[in-house]
Amino acid sequence: MILENVQFISEERIFINQLVLSSFKIPENLQIINGENIDKKNINELILPTTISKLGERCFGDCLSLTSINIPSTISKLGKYCFCGSSSLTSITIPSSTREFGCWCFNKCSSLKSVNIPSSVSKIGYGCFNWCTSLTSINIPSSIISFENRDFDGCYSLRSLEIENVQFISKDKIFINEPVLISIKIPKNLQIINGKNIEKKDINEFIVPSSITKLGSWCLCKCSSLKSITIPSTISKLGDHCFYECTSLTSINIPSSISKLGEYCFSYCPSLSEIILPTTISELGDYCFSGCSSLTSINIPSSITLFGECCFYGCGCTEELKKNKTIPRGSFAYMY
Repeated sequence: MILENVQFISEERIFINQLVLSSFKIPENLQIINGENIDKKNINELILPTTISKLGERCFGDCLSLTSINIPSTISKLGKYCFCGSSSLTSITIPSSTREFGCWCFNKCSSLKSVNIPSSVSKIGYGCFNWCTSLTSINIPSSIISFENRDFDGCYSLRSLEIENVQFISKDKIFINEPVLISIKIPKNLQIINGKNIEKKDINEFIVPSSITKLGSWCLCKCSSLKSITIPSTISKLGDHCFYECTSLTSINIPSSISKLGEYCFSYCPSLSEIILPTTISELGDYCFSGCSSLTSINIPSSITLFGECCFYGCGCTEELKKNKTIPRGSFAYMY
């Protein structure tokens, strides 16, 4: 086998390239690389070169003997599945240059006990820490503007969190940060937040502060007891899946400051019967009101120039809306 830019060869994987470090599993019968016998080393001897700017997808995936690693300050992103299945990893140093953790980044790192997330990180991908069964502590900085909905599934040892900028704690979720409001599903055994016992409140008591300018993706999704909410006029956008499957939601005001409703924004809100769209709305995302079976009253202002695919699929007002010839037929049909 001929390879350029070989960085390291462990017992299990070959690490290559300079800017984006990638790796692949060593073929079962491979003996020669670049004309020489393979010299396999302990993965824990790997020192990441400072020429690397990103750890690529599955870079350290299933490195079963990896126990710790120092990431250089040149790294800006940890790719999808980067450390997934590295079941012996107990500690990791994440530099302040890092801005994003990819989806499933630390999934099934069952020996990982703690993680210190620097304030440079703004996005944590879906399932990032799922099934980190030994994880006991982690911090969530106020820099985070995107935190996927189920990032602590299977983290049964996680009993305390350090979170900056907590806005509200409901029965199911922790709402944090500004100006983009995001939420975290409360881990199953969590008892302590910022050194205090959790005080959960009725989601219907939540008053969105005026410091918020956007409700982030998945922000209020599956808040099954939410009946109504007032959105302040400081909000300019409702993110994707924002109110997805809020099954008890019957009414909501949408202020004139909002210009776009994200994909699946009100999808499967079966109790929502009426909604008034302001004339500032110009775009409805894909599947925006799909599955709103009780929605019988909705106005369509002329300001809307973009109707998402299936945005009215399965609505109670479908037949009435079909009379409006400005709405594309694709807004009513289910797309496979």
